[in-house]
Order: sequence, then structure tokens, then C-alpha cells
Amino acid sequence: QDVVGGTPFPVKVQTDLHFEPTFHKIGMSYPGWPILFDHDGPRVEKFTWGPIPAMLNTLEKVKKQRQYFLNARSEKMLETGTLWSKIKHQRCLIPSTGFFEYRDIGQKSKVCYTINQGQDKVFWIAGLWTMSNSWDVDKPERIPTFTLLTREANPLLKQIHNAGENPGRMPL
Repeated sequence: QDVVGGTPFPVKVQTDLHFEPTFHKIGMSYPGWPILFDHDGPRVEKFTWGPIPAMLNTLEKVKKQRQYFLNARSEKMLETGTLWSKIKHQRCLIPSTGFFEYRDIGQKSKVCYTINQGQDKVFWIAGLWTMSNSWDVDKPERIPTFTLLTREANPLLKQIHNAGENPGRMPL
């Protein structure tokens, strides 16, 4: 029996996890991250952030478009034909001690906010996992990947995450 997030329950943990805590990870670097998921029982394994859907079938497409799959709007899970609706039952939890959001204050200036629940307290972000084609499109290898789910932001986060391509969103 292992302890995950302060709550003891039976869970298999990948033995070669090799994960060092970090203060700041950028999704577009497609890092490995431990996730909790249920596949033949609950387990923690390191997955790569950022699915590679089948439509990204050339290296050029992967380089240009993969970043758009780092996060998924939770409401898209209900829309048929989306990648997210196809994997909506492959849910996972992503442990975190915080995340960053930037507030646009005008004149091309932004203020960075760290959002957390207190020093070193782990909370869980909802996500989806899938086996993706390798980023080396010449190899048929499949890799475990995940996306984190977002939702409409609460009133406070709406004030902070107020610009960019997806303003008014927050992790689910």
C-alpha cells in the first residue's frame, strides 16, 4: 500500500518513475509527468504531456500543431468526433502543487500569479490519457500521453487569466 497525495490506498507505482519535483514546467517542452490513472487497477506512471492525435501524421504537423493538444476544454468531451470524446473514459489525475497564470495589465505588460493551495500541498488536476503515435513519425512506437482538462474560470481566475487565445479558463 502506497500513499498518494496524503491519502493511503492501494496503488501500483511505476518502479522507474525517476521524477524530480520542479517549480515550473512548460507544456510546450512536452515533459514527462507522473499521473494517477486506472488501467487494471489504480497506478502512477510517468506519461508525456501532450497527446499526438492521428491527424498529426507528419513531423511538420507534429511540430506546428501538437501544442494545441496540451490542454482540453472539458466540455469538448461531450462533442462527438473530437479526440476528447474518443478518450473521455480514459481519465487521470495530475498531481500538482501549483500553476502559473498571467494577467494582462495593458501596454504589453503582464503580471505572473502562482496559484496554489499553500506551500507543498498537493492537489489534483483532472486529465485524459491516451496512447499516442511517437513524435518520431517514422517509428510505429506508441507512447503514453496526457492532456489536462480546463473549464470556465471562477470569478477570481477570470480576472487573472484575462487575455491570450483562451482567456477565462482554469484547470479542472
